[in-house]
Amino acid sequence: MNIPYIEFLFRPLRSELPDYDNLDGYIDYIIPKIAPYSEDLYEEEYYTEKLWREVSDRDSNLSVVVHILKKKEDEGHDLFNAASGADYMVSTDGDIIKGNWTRPEGSGSSIITLKIANKYELYERIFINEDFFILKKHGDKWQEGSRKKYLVLGRESHVKGLEWREVVELLFDVYRYRIQFILTVLAVAIIVFIVFALSIY
Repeated sequence: MNIPYIEFLFRPLRSELPDYDNLDGYIDYIIPKIAPYSEDLYEEEYYTEKLWREVSDRDSNLSVVVHILKKKEDEGHDLFNAASGADYMVSTDGDIIKGNWTRPEGSGSSIITLKIANKYELYERIFINEDFFILKKHGDKWQEGSRKKYLVLGRESHVKGLEWREVVELLFDVYRYRIQFILTVLAVAIIVFIVFALSIY
């Protein structure tokens, strides 16, 4: 049976990204589209015990920075006592600095504290899945241009060797694949309806 009217639903979806000259611009555009598909901080299996490579749009920065958050095995987290948190390590070209991380208990918070050396930083969870871990440092200091708005981390085996714009495309694929899945389900539902409608006549 030929049903040309819905063939377009099965075509690969290629939603194109606008052009931005920096990573923050792309993240601002993509996050509203993929935020509904994010995991939460209490689902620690998505971001602990992994190698997270930091993604940078600074072409002059050739350093490889990897973040590792260990899972806390004993008592629960205490946001106001970051020193008691789980282990957190940052490797810059193989040189490791050790600290710790913590978050509020429960499932309703999007706040996480990262401590390296004697510096504590408060971040907000922006997006988490098995391949990306994106945080935003609390406050609006980024508007002065003194620092980046987002800390963008990609699973190392997923982004290793890629230029930062290629990593952005992978992140946007989260949205593309979700929309493609919805369209495919819709197409199948339409076909089933048509077949059923034709069978009763």
